[in-house]
Parts: sequence; structure tokens; C-alpha cells
Amino acid sequence: MNATHIVGILVFSAMIFHAVGAAADPSKLAIFPPVNAKELNKAEADALHATICESAMDGNEGSLALIPREKTSRAAGKKRLDATTAAKAAKRVDADMALLVKISEVGGTLRATIEVISVESETVLGLTSARGEDFATLEDDVAAAVSKALEPLVDRASAPSGESLLPPEVGEEIVFSDIAIDAIGTRKHRPEEGTVPVEAEVYINGRRVGKTPFEDGLPPGEYLFEMKAFGQIARKSTVLDRDTPTEFTASFDIPMTSQEKAAAEEERRERERARRAEAKAFWQENHDAWQEKNDAVMAKRKPMLGAGITMIVLGPCLLITGIAFEVAAAREDDIYRENKTQWLNSVDPDDIADAKSDMDAAANARTTNNAVGIVTLVVGGASLITGIILAAKAPKKLEEPKLESYLSRNSAADVKVFPVALKGGVGLGMDVRF
Repeated sequence: MNATHIVGILVFSAMIFHAVGAAADPSKLAIFPPVNAKELNKAEADALHATICESAMDGNEGSLALIPREKTSRAAGKKRLDATTAAKAAKRVDADMALLVKISEVGGTLRATIEVISVESETVLGLTSARGEDFATLEDDVAAAVSKALEPLVDRASAPSGESLLPPEVGEEIVFSDIAIDAIGTRKHRPEEGTVPVEAEVYINGRRVGKTPFEDGLPPGEYLFEMKAFGQIARKSTVLDRDTPTEFTASFDIPMTSQEKAAAEEERRERERARRAEAKAFWQENHDAWQEKNDAVMAKRKPMLGAGITMIVLGPCLLITGIAFEVAAAREDDIYRENKTQWLNSVDPDDIADAKSDMDAAANARTTNNAVGIVTLVVGGASLITGIILAAKAPKKLEEPKLESYLSRNSAADVKVFPVALKGGVGLGMDVRF
């Protein structure tokens, strides 16, 4: 039995002697409605509360004064009570003790945990549990357990069926369940270290009881264990059975210290500087390769583009000239036809000779202009088409690598390397390669 149990025994014994020795000044008891009674319907919950009140006062009329249910209900409000909040609520109605019943279902069996709480110290003076396969058997066992919990206030006689977890009398032994709680942590920024022990605050049913590693003995019942460290909370809800050791370990993420954060930030900045330097060197190497290849492309592009533009300009000029020759040929054809008509209709030998001479001259001019016009049109059209092809097939300036794109990538390897060989187009019977 540890110091906590001894203190509990002394405090509870003092209350017992005070209650028994001062019958004219009975202890005021606040009994709150069952907590977590979702396994029961409203009628069953009300009936169980009435049974608890009746069992509490059975034989204790001179030692206990029951606070009316209306006052305790208003004091409790809609909060989910635990030992601390129940003590505070009982204090608001001027009670000396509070009785709190928690309902749970374990393995298909209904279970009730009865806590007797000191309002002054806000500590649990004793615990009792009851079980039942259904509501009827649970109600009977709760009635016996409540009587057992409050029995030391009057007369500790026969032991009812409820499992008494109150501090024992001299020579009486009570069985506690041993618990061991520990906490470990991991540093995500240094995973190679693995897990290390850490110190966490331990709370049982909302009350702080110490720090890890934590070992103690607790009466059987339903408990909520909470471990808090580094702003994190680990929770475990369990039901302790008699003489059954319970061990569990909470895990936490250990945050970086301010020094570690500063070192990590400096390391990140150094990696970023190295990455940018690597990216810039890689860009410079690639840019030099681009410059060399682009100069070769431009050396090919200028003559092809110049010839293409010249032909594009010359082609329309030749086409216009060819059209002019064809127009002149058409005029000469008109002159030829006029002279031919005059030659056919004339009777004077001199007029016939003049018409024949003009007709022959017009025919010759027509033939010459037509031939020159056709050739000029063909050459002009070919020149225009060839100029367009040359201009279209002239090598384009290569895309220049941008330093910003290299610096914005995660690594230099993410940037496409400038090609070693570039292929140009094929046109006008030329196989152009760069």
C-alpha cells in the first residue's frame, strides 16, 4: 500500500468518525444522475437514480442528509461529470460529499462504477463497482454496492454483492490492479536515433497524478488515461480488473529545439546556395553550347534567308514584266488582224504591198512579245515560289536557355540538356544539317 492509499484512508476515516460522532450534524450528500447512461433508456436511468438515492439513505437517516435531486441536476447542468467536476457541482449546493455513478458496457455486460467523492479535497474517497446481465440485475447489484460504499458512515456489517473498493479496515485486504505507464518519442528530423524515453504528464480521469515513468495501483473500474508532452495528447480508455497488471506506452513526436531549428535552417540555406550554384554552372555550360550551335545556325540562315527574300521580291517584278509583254503581244495581234483585212480588201498594188509589210512586222512583234512574256512569267513564278521555300526552310534561331528556369528547378538534372546535334530542313534539293 503506497502513500496515496494511506492518505486516502486517513481522510476517509476522519470523515467517518466525524459523521458518526456528530449525529446532530449529518453529512450532506449530493447524488448525481448516472453518467454515460446511453445503454439505458430514460425510464431505466430515472429508476436507477431513485434506487441509488433509496439505497444511500437506507439505514443512514441520522448520518446523511440528501440534497434534493432538483438542486443537484441544476448544479450538474449538461456537463459530463468526473470526480473533479462532480465535487465542484456538489460544492455549489453546499454538500459535503458527492456520489457519482458511471454506466458502461463491457463484453455485453452492464457495469456501474460508484465513486464517493470528497467535496473539500476533490478526491475520490472510495470506489465500488456493480455488474448485471440486464437492467434488473444491474439495479439490484447497484443498490447493494451503494450501501456498501456508504456503509462505513454508520455500521460496516455484512458485505453485499457489490465489489467494495473503499479503503479497508485494519486487517482487511483490498486488491488493486498494478499499472505502469511510460512514454517514448521519436525525432522525425533525426530518424537514425530511433525512439528515446521522454517525460510526459499523466492524467487519470482528468486529474494529474504524476509524470512518466508512472507506476501505481488502482481499484478495478473504468479509467481514462491521458499522457501530455510537447503539446500533444495520447489517450487510452480501459477497464481494470482485479489483480491484472496493465502496461502501455505512449508515443510522441519530439519537436526540434530552437538551436536545431536554426541549424536546420542554415543547412537548408546552404543546400539552396549549393543547388543554385550548381544550376548556374550547368546553365552556363549549356548556354555556351547553345551559343556555339546557334552561331552555326545563324551562319546558314542569313544567306538562305537573303536569297529567299531576293527571289520573293524579284518574282512579282518578273510576273509584272511578263504580263506587260503579253499585253504588248495582244496589241500586235490586233495590228496584224487589221493589216490582214486591209491586205485582203485592197486592189491597188502599192496598198497591198504596204499592208503585207505591216502585217509581217506585227506578226513578228507578236511572236517575240509572246515568247518573252511566257518566259518572264514562268521565271517570275518560279522565283516567287523558290523565295518562299527558301525563307520557310531557312534555319530558325535556337531557343536560348533561360537562367531562371534552371534556378527554379529542384536540381540541375531536372533541366533538359541542350541537344548535341540539331537537324535542319531539306528543300530545293539541299540536305541541310546543323
